[in-house]
Amino acid sequence: MTRRVIYDKRRVAAFAAILCAGLLFCLAPRALFAQATAPASAPTSKLDEILKQEGYVAPPEALSSAVLAPRHLNVALSNLSPDKKWFLDEIGDGPVPM
Repeated sequence: MTRRVIYDKRRVAAFAAILCAGLLFCLAPRALFAQATAPASAPTSKLDEILKQEGYVAPPEALSSAVLAPRHLNVALSNLSPDKKWFLDEIGDGPVPM
């Protein structure tokens, strides 16, 4: 035979409030310590000084030309001839004018 337990809503609400306050009280100091600044470290090297400089550095020309190439000129080698020496490159006129 099971025992039926009747909960008072006010007691449950009070318990939940105490539990939330306790969790906040326990976890708040951890959050404050997480915001602490890092201790002073060893002197910075020349590489660190280079990384701290702000500015734009252009990529190599080969990389920038590959990235900025027009995508509509890409070719897929999918329409091969039977002897696989030639392929068909279909060039469209663009979208159909309406």
